[in-house]
Amino acid sequence: MKKIAALLLLTPLLCACLEDPSSSASSSSSSAGEEPPLSSSSSSEYEDVPFRVAPQLSEDGRSADIYSYSVEDGVLEERYELTLEKGESYVDFQEVALYYLAFGEAPANYFRDKGLASAYGEEGRYMQSFRLGDYDGPNSYTESLGSFNESRGTYLELDIDVDGHYRPSGNRGAGRLVIVVDGIKDYGEDPVVYQTEDHYDSFSEFYNYPGGWSDPFDGTGHGLGARKAVPTYQ
Repeated sequence: MKKIAALLLLTPLLCACLEDPSSSASSSSSSAGEEPPLSSSSSSEYEDVPFRVAPQLSEDGRSADIYSYSVEDGVLEERYELTLEKGESYVDFQEVALYYLAFGEAPANYFRDKGLASAYGEEGRYMQSFRLGDYDGPNSYTESLGSFNESRGTYLELDIDVDGHYRPSGNRGAGRLVIVVDGIKDYGEDPVVYQTEDHYDSFSEFYNYPGGWSDPFDGTGHGLGARKAVPTYQ
């Protein structure tokens, strides 16, 4: 039986053991009852520090089993958390992030048209797509997320309701999930996901598993410090 993962990984540390991006092949998720993406029986020694894992992909394109992770005595331990279903609606930061990483698209309740999002109903959400350099106004934050792999790399903004008053065509609130589609230079070509609850003033980086979020770092605001890269455990 898998050990229960109880470690909350909060303060990101700069680590000299960042994985070589050329070796960052994405791991696949597994069906219930099969071995999870990472094996706790591995002989590799893992550091008990903040870390990320490769995105947990859907194996059959229809569903994705999601695991959380912790390090116990140098061994990476997994715990099954939930199964995501393609074509379903998801609304919170974590599940929307995991859905995108698993299926390479936003959940079914996200639309690039505010009217369609409103017509979907209570869970309808608006999303936008940008290219690096499209915007340089007061809410420009992309430089705080790390160096994009592509000079005109695509990034997405997906609305997240943080106060219970969200309306796609009205008050969209301050919650956003930001996804750098082609990744950043620290980690290779996998998408990298961030959340902001204060309209880009600060961000947290997602480490690709439930509970795996960095401490907040500066976006357009100041005082929290810059983002720090962490090692990727495969």
